Amino acid sequence: MGDKEKIFDLLISSDGPMDVASICKKTGLSQRTVRAALKQMEEEGAPLEKTKKKNKKLFNVSENLEDRILASDYEYLRTTAQKPLKIVSGNGDFSLAFANTLYAGAKTDKTLFQNFLKYCNSREVDALIITGNTFYIDSMRFSKYAVDRARITEQPERSKSDLRSKYDDGLFLDLEERLELSRSLLTDLFNDKEGNPLYNGQIYVTFGEAEENLVRQHTVQLVKYKTFQKRAELKNMISEFKAEKRKIRAAENKRNTKADDESDDFDSDDDLVDTLEQLRDIEEVNDDIMDVEQELAKTTMSNLDKNEVKKIEDRVLGFLVNYLESAIPNSTVIPAGEGYFKANGKKIKVKYSSKKHSNAASDNLMSSLIGSERRHLASGKTIEDVIVQGGMSTTYTKNLLPYMSAEGEKESLLIQLPTCLDRLDLEQKLKHAVLAKDPLTNLASKSDFMTGAVILQNIDGINKTQLCQGGFLTNSEIKFDNYTPKMFYEIDTSDDHAGSSYMALIITKDGVTPAYVVSYQFMEKNKIPAVRLNHLGDVLQEKNYDTELEEHQDHKTPKELEKELAKLKNPKDIIKLQKINAYRAGIIVPEKQMEEYMQEMPLEFIKQVIKNADEIGLVGPRVMIIPGNHTMHTFEGLMNPERQIARQLRLMLGIKDEDNIIISPMLGKIGHYENEFGVKDGYMYAETNIHKHGGSKYNDPLRVVRKTYGQMGRPSRHAEKKFVINRSGHTHFGGETSSTDAHHIQCFCFQDSNQYGAERQYPSPTVEGFKIIGFPRDGPLYGPIVGIDVPISYLRKWAQSKRQINTEKLFNDSIV
Repeated sequence: MGDKEKIFDLLISSDGPMDVASICKKTGLSQRTVRAALKQMEEEGAPLEKTKKKNKKLFNVSENLEDRILASDYEYLRTTAQKPLKIVSGNGDFSLAFANTLYAGAKTDKTLFQNFLKYCNSREVDALIITGNTFYIDSMRFSKYAVDRARITEQPERSKSDLRSKYDDGLFLDLEERLELSRSLLTDLFNDKEGNPLYNGQIYVTFGEAEENLVRQHTVQLVKYKTFQKRAELKNMISEFKAEKRKIRAAENKRNTKADDESDDFDSDDDLVDTLEQLRDIEEVNDDIMDVEQELAKTTMSNLDKNEVKKIEDRVLGFLVNYLESAIPNSTVIPAGEGYFKANGKKIKVKYSSKKHSNAASDNLMSSLIGSERRHLASGKTIEDVIVQGGMSTTYTKNLLPYMSAEGEKESLLIQLPTCLDRLDLEQKLKHAVLAKDPLTNLASKSDFMTGAVILQNIDGINKTQLCQGGFLTNSEIKFDNYTPKMFYEIDTSDDHAGSSYMALIITKDGVTPAYVVSYQFMEKNKIPAVRLNHLGDVLQEKNYDTELEEHQDHKTPKELEKELAKLKNPKDIIKLQKINAYRAGIIVPEKQMEEYMQEMPLEFIKQVIKNADEIGLVGPRVMIIPGNHTMHTFEGLMNPERQIARQLRLMLGIKDEDNIIISPMLGKIGHYENEFGVKDGYMYAETNIHKHGGSKYNDPLRVVRKTYGQMGRPSRHAEKKFVINRSGHTHFGGETSSTDAHHIQCFCFQDSNQYGAERQYPSPTVEGFKIIGFPRDGPLYGPIVGIDVPISYLRKWAQSKRQINTEKLFNDSIV
């Protein structure tokens, strides 16, 4: 810190004006250094005030906030994709928490966010990232129907000694009062009653619409302030010139009077002569007045110098950053709508969605995120491994975005965060509003509105998300300072399309294996503590359409194959090429597809799943295989290969049909299953399972699922007053999303993009892999909903070594 900064900080923190000697004593600087620094600060326009008392010069910082901001020079952090901020984790893996739209200052219950801080602290999360709208200042103009516009919702307490309280009843707030109120609200939000931080890790804050509006609003305020200052200065100059004109005219009138009076000797009046000699010519003064008046005419807001406005905006920005960092413990503010981070080699982008204004909450922000990232890819740019988006979202959504790169197929994890607000509190507020006009009631009025926060972990290269819903984070029965939820896990797969020429393959140095088979090997090798296996349809390719007319571009004719084999010398390579060609030929007959599939079933792992389920007392089936649309279109209900697969599994494992341990339910020609499931003595979830539940190939595939499910009402008696788990497959993309009382899961696939998709210009490639989902044993009020994605890119790497991952760490909260 330089000498000027030391002196300025001292004067800001002092109780009153200080003389040079006192400044020297406090700073340890010499009087000569202090005087030189004060003089230089005055020349630079620092907001210093000078007074005299008993022949001593006293110095103080102006109480005018505008002067202090204009004189400030705060530095703030900028991040880019090329220069991300590194988040250090002690064990190689990382754990990040995300909170979106806290709205400190709004009249909502902050228990949710404070419990999230405690939970993050107890789970040893590496860092917390807040994605904007940190405090609530509605910066829109008031109207006759909304007088609360441009007012904050809570008022600062003022002491009786505050002179402003004589004249101000608290209705009006200036910038300083607003920011001071925000500081006190944020301090109370992040600290306990003793003033200690609720979360001891590093906190990063990016800007949202609230912060940007505040910067813009007060940049305008400061520009006006400077404009008024300049206008006052120019008007004062004009007044001085006019006074000078009056003085010249008075002197000239006096001279003319004396010249007319024959008794007076004009030349003998020395004072008058001296005055006239000192005064300028009146025409010269008139020229100066015209010049200043021209300058005055230019001082309109339309004539602003953009560079000067940018300087003022930077000062407001820096001042706000400094203010937030002083209010939030262990915080670093990134004053932009995008922040770039790097953790354990993974690149992470955090952005704020500007698609909707703050008073227009949206359930469609994920579609805009998918679209923008696909456009980046189409233009040849690279995208980050994880992209997290804030904004006024009504819900939580998670998707994988696959893309091709020079290194092969990759996926980017996309997360649309929910707002970090208390849903019940806002809905109660909405009951008393006829029209939803302000951002909070507008948000609460949406049918799929849910709130919460998210934790993202990366363990052994696998992403694990914890959706901490609002009901969980406001549960008064939980002590979040030291809490580990009790979880049970299921495995969800779909669309293997066994027998298809486009079935996903994994090629290693030793051989060629269907990707769904490698997924079973991964589950068994790493002893995944699953208590249930769900397959959401299209196990086999069957004859959904004329598959014999569909030829894979890599399939070789006998002559082409013979030529390629002749070039190879290594026996392993010869066998590998023959296997690839056999798979790419496909299997046309559905019966033979089923035979091939059954040979690869992981019987030992299925036995372990059933054993795990029995140990915890799982209510509901252990294995479920839903018939898909390929079966429906091939056999039209006359027979069902999925049901035959389930029956053969029961025979092989010695399980009776009536036990309902392995099931393949149908409704008409397609699979459909509704019931309840959970753990004995725990919470009973409702479940709905169907192969095809809508979706979109181009936008957010989960939005259609969420919307159509919401329009159905409660689809069965099992869903009465229960939290529903709604599973589906079919789209070949998949993801997760939540609404008020339901969590929707759409599975990935194990089929490459094919001729059918290319003809229809579907996005490529498809999302291949499987999902592991975790549920709190005692219900959604007692823990997060966990989503673990295992994409095909990870399976390809794992297949090279088939090493044991850290299963204990990945499932450290499992009751199995």
